[in-house]
Amino acid sequence: VYREASAPDWNSAYTVFWRVYHVALEGRQQELFGIYDSDTGYEYVIANASDQIWMVLDGGAGGYGEDTTAGDYATGTWTDYCLVRSSATALDLYINGTPSLSVATSVSGRGAATGFIWSGTTGWLNGRLTTAHIWSVALSSGEIATQRSYGPAVVQRANLWAEYYLTGASDLSDYSGNGRDLIT
Repeated sequence: VYREASAPDWNSAYTVFWRVYHVALEGRQQELFGIYDSDTGYEYVIANASDQIWMVLDGGAGGYGEDTTAGDYATGTWTDYCLVRSSATALDLYINGTPSLSVATSVSGRGAATGFIWSGTTGWLNGRLTTAHIWSVALSSGEIATQRSYGPAVVQRANLWAEYYLTGASDLSDYSGNGRDLIT
């Protein structure tokens, strides 16, 4: 599922929270989430072939950065991911509420994001996706923990950019009232 009509401002603070049920390790790259521009800029969270979660970004002229977990991401269970950009040089990934990956690469001066995607076109996800929400602010670790404890319901409505429940292929609606529906 993706959106190309508009995307969060990735040159400012934003937070993306989503839930994935990993069915199986595939021995290949599985894209979990990505936000990108029409040129070369991107920020991706990927389950890689080595049983690791990999966060990578290319800020265009700002530089390149990446970080990788030690391995052993869970299959057969739901996992909460929360990607938080808090400044032009700080991108962090929380896995099940725990700070897990961090990249400190400048992205100042890059163009606007043109789209975002869950389960990419080249590295499709062998799993289920549900409860995906985006805010136009950086949530704190306490706010992330609270969001996790409330399950699919959005706790913090202030600065909510989009709210998705993805209960089926036919329900790609944005429930925030902002009209940012997804497509497949």
